[in-house]
Amino acid sequence: MIEIVPATTELLRAYYQDRSIPTVRAFMVLEDGQPLAVAGFYRLDSETMAVFSESVSGAAQTHKKTALKLARHIMQFAAARGWKLKAKASQDLPTSSRLLEHLGFRQNDGEYASWTR
Repeated sequence: MIEIVPATTELLRAYYQDRSIPTVRAFMVLEDGQPLAVAGFYRLDSETMAVFSESVSGAAQTHKKTALKLARHIMQFAAARGWKLKAKASQDLPTSSRLLEHLGFRQNDGEYASWTR
């Protein structure tokens, strides 16, 4: 079973294992209780949050509908708070820019996409 849940310290530790855990506001995709992906926000400055996402290898491709559902979920979460968001298209995923545009981001200086409520 796949579900989207708020990230907890325990889930972040299970996902990041030996890597340092960033200070974030995030949500996770669990598959049968195991962390599959994480997406959320970290503060860039007093007015802007950065959007991030990452998943275990291949998960975004095999669970495309869930990835889109998670993306929409975090965008609704940010919109409800009136946050200004910035994101960077992944160099490893050729469809990353298209997804950001689909979610309402606009290209800015050719490198970053930004979105405001």
